[in-house]
Amino acid sequence: MKKAIWFSRHQPTQAQIDDAFHGVVLWDVEIVAVSEGMALGSINLESDEDVTKVVTEIRALVQKHQADMVLGVFPVPVQAILVAFGEADEPVTMCYAAWNLQRSQEGGKPTFTHKEWMFVGAL
Repeated sequence: MKKAIWFSRHQPTQAQIDDAFHGVVLWDVEIVAVSEGMALGSINLESDEDVTKVVTEIRALVQKHQADMVLGVFPVPVQAILVAFGEADEPVTMCYAAWNLQRSQEGGKPTFTHKEWMFVGAL
């Protein structure tokens, strides 16, 4: 079974978990480091240093858990790094973002509906 680091400020929904097992990723996937990934996903990214810290911590979680991929919701500055690393000629960890429908109102309880995981880049 493959392992995936969770990266989002929200807990994974049952639909996201189910799709990790049977969706576009095409492998049986165990989502790990949920609380750590939620803590990282909750950091307000206000500087390049913040972004570097979060990406470094995600990479550390990948190594610690010997994960094969990262699943979650990636803020734009992190996505820019995923594209850059995806173009590098080095070992990479695939990253998949949740395509969510019916997004929550700002400040409200998460009410989105998960559609599928989409490949967005690599670390």
